[in-house]
Amino acid sequence: MVHGQISDDGERGPFEHTVSRTFRGEGQQALCFEYDSRARLDESAAALRRALDTLARHGVPQFTVVAYSLGGLVARRAVTQRHPAAEGLARPTTLVTVASPFGGIARAEVCGKLWAHVISLGTTAAICDHLTGRKWIDIPPNATFIRRPGKLLPTITRFVRIITREPVSDRAFALVEQQSALVDRDGPVTTETVDAGHRAVVPRLPELLRRLGVLR
Repeated sequence: MVHGQISDDGERGPFEHTVSRTFRGEGQQALCFEYDSRARLDESAAALRRALDTLARHGVPQFTVVAYSLGGLVARRAVTQRHPAAEGLARPTTLVTVASPFGGIARAEVCGKLWAHVISLGTTAAICDHLTGRKWIDIPPNATFIRRPGKLLPTITRFVRIITREPVSDRAFALVEQQSALVDRDGPVTTETVDAGHRAVVPRLPELLRRLGVLR
């Protein structure tokens, strides 16, 4: 499991509890990948690849990676051809992302505007860094990370995208922020759009994962 943005105290949220309980109920081992959600996304993706590589070296034959929100960007990047080959990624892998902003985060758009940093004499960059950490470089809609998502490795047997049509009362990302033509055209993608808030989709994940064939 790959969590999304978490608070500084590192408290595990409902996503980790829900998914781990679901997989363990099916007799499968579930592990949570911990990472600094304020770091550059490529750094977190590289760390995830190393974690999968370690598990493969200990005999894990295949992986199902379930990632929520920001974690979806980290997880998909980890299983693309942009990173060095790792033994772990030679294993058949199913990738599931939930409510992930592959189109970039609109609220961070100003962070991606060079002119804003220039005319503010660096103040804008400092504010972005304070609010989101160094990942502000990667999350605006015009960021290189968003515009060049990379191609999935051939060992990715399924890529399931759960997109949430979120009401204003429980909205983190609009539909346009979750959509990406480059991501949707790459690999064996199954897309499911559900009417659910960003937090409200989490309790529905067991049913969604079963209906989409991730759990058998």
